Amino acid sequence: MSSGRVIAWRVEQHDVVDSTQDVLKRRLAGGEDVAWVVVRANAQTAGRGRRGGEWRSGAGGSYSTFAIPEPVGLGTAPWFPLAVGVCVAEALAGAGTECTVKWPNDLYYQDRKLGGILVERVKGHLLVGIGINVDNTPPPGSVALAGVLTRAAVSELVVEGMEAALRLAAGTSESASDGLGRRFATRDWLFGKVVTVQDAVAHAPRAGQPGDVDGPALHGALTGVACGIATDGGLLLKVEGCEEPYLVRSGTIGTYR
Repeated sequence: MSSGRVIAWRVEQHDVVDSTQDVLKRRLAGGEDVAWVVVRANAQTAGRGRRGGEWRSGAGGSYSTFAIPEPVGLGTAPWFPLAVGVCVAEALAGAGTECTVKWPNDLYYQDRKLGGILVERVKGHLLVGIGINVDNTPPPGSVALAGVLTRAAVSELVVEGMEAALRLAAGTSESASDGLGRRFATRDWLFGKVVTVQDAVAHAPRAGQPGDVDGPALHGALTGVACGIATDGGLLLKVEGCEEPYLVRSGTIGTYR
């Protein structure tokens, strides 16, 4: 662990839980003080991903949720989950494991999914869940770090990445999102790929304007070439026949090539 850790995290290690995210939700619902608590588990029986999807959490993975008292405005910053992804990827890279980030919330290693990030706002807190495959059997098409890093090492690197993301977010909104854009560009797994975003909420560009200026809204599937992120963390997608990229604010990556 880097000597730069500055937050006195209250780390709890569990063998098996239903979901590290749900453990903290229940405590918050009961009025418990969970500020700066980190719930870790060796396995989850009901792990969840983004949009309620199942996250397979077999024994041996690194599964953590951080409870962070919400700084003003941070929970509404759509780029924050990306900041967490980039900073965790950088921490893993510092240990010799080069990782990339797939918009909006996945970690990739050797061109396969390594982990995911889930950020939820609950009762004045951000619950930041980070799951990474280590010694567990990864789902088909995914990858794990068995034999590369230990689970303990990965869990500590996740803490290092989480702190780096909070330092990034502590800047002004403009400087934080600008800094994220530069750092994300070096780890953008989708860049240059032809991508179809399902259930996209997107905005067409206005003539002669950059892609992060809102034009008419579009809802549904959208296909184009991924060309980075906007200042708010949205995906920029260059659509055939349109000079400027569309701005995708949310959606699920369906296909890519």
